[in-house]
Amino acid sequence: MDYKKIVLYALFIVVALTLWTKWQQEYLRHGSSTTTSTSTQQVDHTNKTAKTATTTSAPSGASNTSASESGSVASVTNTPTKDRLIHIKTDVLDMTIDSLGGRIVEADLPKYPVALHSDQAFKLLSYDAASHYSATAALIGFTDHAIQYHTANQSYTLAKGQKHLNVVLQGTSANGLQISKVFTFTPGSYLVHVSYHIRNASTKAQQGRLSLQISRTDVKPSRDGTFRMHAFYGFAISTPANHYQTFKFSNLASSNVNLSAKDGWLAMTQHYFLGAWIPASGVTYDYFSRVNQNGIYTLGANSPTTTIAPGKTVNLNSEFYIGPKIAEILSSVAPNLSKTIDYGWLWPISLLIFWLMKHIFAIIGNWGWSIVIVTAIIKLIFWPLSAKSYRSMAGMRSLQPKINALKERVGDDKQQMGREMMALYKSEKINPLGGCLPILVQIPFFIALYWVLIATIQLRQAPFMFWIHDLSAKDPYYVLPVLMGLSMFLQQKLSPPPPDPTQAKVMMLLPVFITYIFIHFPAGLILYMLVNNLISIGQQWWITRHYSKGKYNHKKKASQWSAKKKADRKKR
Repeated sequence: MDYKKIVLYALFIVVALTLWTKWQQEYLRHGSSTTTSTSTQQVDHTNKTAKTATTTSAPSGASNTSASESGSVASVTNTPTKDRLIHIKTDVLDMTIDSLGGRIVEADLPKYPVALHSDQAFKLLSYDAASHYSATAALIGFTDHAIQYHTANQSYTLAKGQKHLNVVLQGTSANGLQISKVFTFTPGSYLVHVSYHIRNASTKAQQGRLSLQISRTDVKPSRDGTFRMHAFYGFAISTPANHYQTFKFSNLASSNVNLSAKDGWLAMTQHYFLGAWIPASGVTYDYFSRVNQNGIYTLGANSPTTTIAPGKTVNLNSEFYIGPKIAEILSSVAPNLSKTIDYGWLWPISLLIFWLMKHIFAIIGNWGWSIVIVTAIIKLIFWPLSAKSYRSMAGMRSLQPKINALKERVGDDKQQMGREMMALYKSEKINPLGGCLPILVQIPFFIALYWVLIATIQLRQAPFMFWIHDLSAKDPYYVLPVLMGLSMFLQQKLSPPPPDPTQAKVMMLLPVFITYIFIHFPAGLILYMLVNNLISIGQQWWITRHYSKGKYNHKKKASQWSAKKKADRKKR
């Protein structure tokens, strides 16, 4: 029995099914490149979730985070009226702010269409009731109610050549605070600077805190095809003690976040895109979470208590990132923010592969050809190991006449057949499992590349050639999966067939099975597999052809010559 082939195919099936299972688990998560955040499906929260959720969770001793102070934050269930909306447009952001509280209620990304060849920008933030996603920088404790701000205009545009755009919201609290909330936008940047300038015009000292919050419903994206591929979907916090800590919606439903740290950030992360608050550095913030009866989850961070003496002014600063997960940009915004790009548990290999792909792309300008060249480089690195595996297969193939003779002599006695075959392998110095290890070493690179292809936004809607206009989506005509299946079939023809006829028939069906599993996978991943198979076929054909001519028998002859020399010395 060809144990090596069985082991290799079993491992390949396990890897394929593992990826399939992972995709199915993440299928219902939000963040698809072809699904906007305005999906109308709303998660159904159970009574248990509603009971376990609290209004606000805060560290012990932090009394200023109590529910009585949260009145200064505009309710996330409050749908803003048209007259309250302030519209800001830059070259990369299309944002809407609610003048009541200054909450960011909408954000579109014009550089990223919702679908290929679409004129509609990807909508990341939305105040839609079913798919709510908003960001708030608010004052708590200074006032009992959300401030109604006023602006000079209801629409602002960052003009070409303009270095920055300041959108100033001004308001006054009932207790005598004069508040200016300033949003600063810069060209080509997804980072928004949000600052408060608070002057105490009253005769009493005033105390309060800055609260940074991200609120979102757990929305299921609509189905499109058999598979949906997503990285982690949920909330995240970074602190010096824990650089990247994730929280699923179910985690926040069962227990509240309760920690304090300085120089960190909080984020809502999804496939390709990110919303993140970055508090001022050097200041200890109290992180908390809550979920309300409408199924809106909130992750937030509150600053230390600030006291403003009569006639004095204080400034409270923060930054909000809302945009794509591009490693270089995220690294410049905040430490560890690039970790929101989910490259899986083999992330060191994934980073190396993407680094190589990125440099190749800088030269040739096509991500598809970058995949082809990276595949060839990986095959070149593992060429000696692959050659060893194929020489083992060639040796097994050369034994087929002897194995057929054994079958005729032994008959249906499987135990005797097994013993005879093992003796044959030993006499011919061929290890039937000798080619397994080289293949096993390459599996992590396959998995790492899988994560690169589904997590890297640069590959989203990236064209290759001919009919492949999006490497992150499936092949619309299934040409690449079919070619991949045919290449696997050809590889089987070059490999030694199993001695058992039934087993041989099952093996012949494997390319069909694998093609079915991978038919909806990203075209980029199928392209990698196809190129990998074609290079392997060429290498295997070359080695098999030369093995039959005795080119690779020198080791066996050298071993026989060495054994003869030893025997001669013993005789002397």
